[in-house]
Amino acid sequence: MVPILITNHGYRYITNDIGAAQAFGDVKERIYAVKVQQPRLEWGKVCLRAERAFEVLSAHYELGVHRRGCFKTRNCGLTMGMGSSVPHLLAESESEKEMLAKFIQEIEQYVRHFTVSARLWMPDLMKEYTDLQVKLFALDCTFRALFPDSPFCSFTANMGPRTVCNGHRDFWNLVYGTCPIGALGPFNHRTGGHIILHEPKLIIEFRRGDVMFIPSAAVTHENVPIADGETRYSFTMYTAGGLFRYAWCGMRTLKDIREKEEFEELYRSYVAEGPVRWESGWRKYSTIGDLIARARGSSSKKK
Repeated sequence: MVPILITNHGYRYITNDIGAAQAFGDVKERIYAVKVQQPRLEWGKVCLRAERAFEVLSAHYELGVHRRGCFKTRNCGLTMGMGSSVPHLLAESESEKEMLAKFIQEIEQYVRHFTVSARLWMPDLMKEYTDLQVKLFALDCTFRALFPDSPFCSFTANMGPRTVCNGHRDFWNLVYGTCPIGALGPFNHRTGGHIILHEPKLIIEFRRGDVMFIPSAAVTHENVPIADGETRYSFTMYTAGGLFRYAWCGMRTLKDIREKEEFEELYRSYVAEGPVRWESGWRKYSTIGDLIARARGSSSKKK
C-alpha cells in the first residue's frame, strides 16, 4: 500500500520525530495539520492509564463493521444532525452513563494534552469553537464541556482492538474545522498505523501517544493496517457542523429559516455568506509567523 502510493502516485513519506512537532501548511503557509510534540513528563504513564480505560470500556461493546472500518466505537457529547430540530446530547442508557463517566474521568489527563495543543496551534479557530459553546450551553443547563476547558463538544472512542480506518471524510464535522486524533496501544508505528492524508498526498508515521490535528471533513484520511496481534485504539474530538449552522441561523434550523416567511431575510443572509464563511473559516488557521508573533506578544504583556 505505502510503496505504491509513494512510487506511483507521488505521496510523501513523513518519518515520525517524537522530539518535535511536525506541521503541514497550505500554499499560504497556514498550518492545516500538525502532529504535536508529545509531553515529556510521565506521558507514558498517562497513556498507559488511558489504554487501561479503553480496555475496560471495550468489554461492554460489540465489534461491528461501519463506514470507517471494523472496530468497536462510541460517540459521546453534544451534537445536532440527522433531522434533529435542536442541539441534543447523544443518547446513553442508564448503565452507559456511569460507565462513560468513569471512562471520561480516567482519560481526563490524557485529553488535557488535546486541549492545550488546540489552543496553542489554532488559537483563532478555537476561539470560534469556544464562542459557540458559550451560546449552546446557555440553551440548556444539562449541556456542559465533557472535559475541563475543552473547546470540543463531542468525542469518539475507537476501542479496536485493531482500529484501522478506511479512507473517509467526517462529513458531519464543521467543513473547515479541525479534529484532533490520538493513537494508543502496542503497535509498531514504523510498519502500521500511519495516517494517510490523500489530497495533500502525505503518509505520516503516527506512534503511540501521538496527537495530530487534521481538517477531517475536508481531507480524505485513513490508516495503514497494523500487524496481526497488535492493538491500536484511537481517540478523536470534534464539534458537529450542525451546531455551528444552528448558531448561524439564529439558534434555529436551516429548514425553519428557509420555509418560514418571517425569516426570509435571515435565510438570504445565510446563503449569501456561505462562500465568505468558508474563506474566513480557513483564514482562522495560523501560520508559523502568526504563532511566533502571538507568543512574543504574550511574553511582552507578561513583562
